[in-house]
Amino acid sequence: MKGERIREENGYTVVRTCGWSPPGCHPVGCGMRLYVKDGRLVKVEGDPDHPISQGRLCIRCLTPPEYVHHP
Repeated sequence: MKGERIREENGYTVVRTCGWSPPGCHPVGCGMRLYVKDGRLVKVEGDPDHPISQGRLCIRCLTPPEYVHHP
């Protein structure tokens, strides 16, 4: 996922991106905001500015921190 850095917030870098994995419920994926602190992905939220998902996320897009940091 490549994202657009949108702001710094309470020590987090917030990155706006789009996540998609087949069979996806829509063709453009889920709009996400990723919260990164000290180089570690710690939180994922839906992006309310995304034109399709409007802040809603599927379960696949809620779990990236578990995948990224699994031993």
